[in-house]
Amino acid sequence: SYSFCTLLASHNRLKMNNMAARSHGRRRGFMPKLVNLLQSSFALGVYSTIMVSCGVVMIMGLSIESEKPKEHTPAGPRPVLIGTLEYDEVCRQREQQMQHLKKRVSYIPNGYPVENYIKNSFKELGFANVEDAHHKASFVIGKSTLENVGWKVCEKTQKHNHIPGQKNMAAKNLLALSLRVRDKELSEVGGFDSLRFMKRTYLTYDKDECQVLMDKVKSSSLSTSEARKPQYIQKAVTGGHNGKGLSILDGFDMEMMLKTFKRTGKCQETGKHLVQEFLTNPLLIDGHTFNLRLYFIVFRVKPALVAFHDGYLRLTKGKYQEDSTDIKNFVSNSEKVWKKKGDSERHFMSMDELVRIISEKEGYLKDTLRPKFMRIVEYVFRAAEPNLSPSPAFFGVYGPDMTLDTQLDPWLFEVNFSPELSRFVPLQHIPNMYTDVIKAQLALSENHLTPWEDIAAKLSTPQNFHIVIDDQKQ
Repeated sequence: SYSFCTLLASHNRLKMNNMAARSHGRRRGFMPKLVNLLQSSFALGVYSTIMVSCGVVMIMGLSIESEKPKEHTPAGPRPVLIGTLEYDEVCRQREQQMQHLKKRVSYIPNGYPVENYIKNSFKELGFANVEDAHHKASFVIGKSTLENVGWKVCEKTQKHNHIPGQKNMAAKNLLALSLRVRDKELSEVGGFDSLRFMKRTYLTYDKDECQVLMDKVKSSSLSTSEARKPQYIQKAVTGGHNGKGLSILDGFDMEMMLKTFKRTGKCQETGKHLVQEFLTNPLLIDGHTFNLRLYFIVFRVKPALVAFHDGYLRLTKGKYQEDSTDIKNFVSNSEKVWKKKGDSERHFMSMDELVRIISEKEGYLKDTLRPKFMRIVEYVFRAAEPNLSPSPAFFGVYGPDMTLDTQLDPWLFEVNFSPELSRFVPLQHIPNMYTDVIKAQLALSENHLTPWEDIAAKLSTPQNFHIVIDDQKQ
């Protein structure tokens, strides 16, 4: 439309100029001049009409273009996104060819590469790697949900390793909100709630919650020695990993935040953060705090089938000091903190090694500690469950980070939707975990309602998966 309008307008303008020139050269007197004026006015009117019409066409074109959904295209080879109707046809074709498509996997590079541990798990089970995820892949594997990149999956014939809606348990602020809703739902029943396993969290980017926190700071009266001790942990709502966006706040930091609030009406002048109460009695191992990287697997959302899997312990590099806010005393990420040769041997510890240190009671992990972890996982999943996609196409492996206090009670820091499974992780502590997750999904591909007992019979290490929720049995 733009090209046509431009050519037409140019032609009309040239014709008008030529006509005016000829008229000027041939006619003299009042009447000829009047004729010239009328012809020029007519030509100008035609030209203006064309330009206005073309302008409307161009504006409409731009408006239509601006209304088209913008697709995020991640780096790396991938098929072109296709429309819904065409995709429905692709899914129908896939159902007819199901027997030929069971062991095909495609890796979607949406930001971060999929770890070799996962790729090797598929390779071990005889999967072929294909780039045409739409037509050929039975498993579409990425580092985040497909909704982030505009992808779709065929519900009956494809599997994806992230559940739409998982941010309600994996995003720090949404996890806190989900837990509050769950607490309120169960408040009439009484008993267990999220404050038993996660410290009070304030979403300080919210004006009301900032006000509540500041009122608490105003009412507290700390001595100089107490003010030097950590009081809160501040976390970035997005982009915070490997210790980024994390800071430990003492009493003096909170006084500065109060001054900022009085001046601006905000807890922080920039960024979007949450502030969480500090665990003041952490359990120490050789003077170090530690992080427990645990796992839970959502094999199926509806009817829910969720299992817990032991993980490992990561020590912080710096020793804990009551009056220190040095971040290295609290961050245990292996890649960022422990870099020297031999560090990993001192950094990681198995769950059995931990139990030998903290308890002499036989069966303490099985009978006491693991059930505490599983109860937290159940509460977190149930809190997020209403917002999770029930489609059989989705499953997920999640990494809750916890620690223990001096009473040996667990405390949850966060839930990772794509827990690291790279060379920096002691994979010997999670043998065959992902391979067995794939085997379970293959069984569920045959029948989405396959009982856990039948699934477990096909796994290499079924004893490592401890069922937290099995709604099919209820």
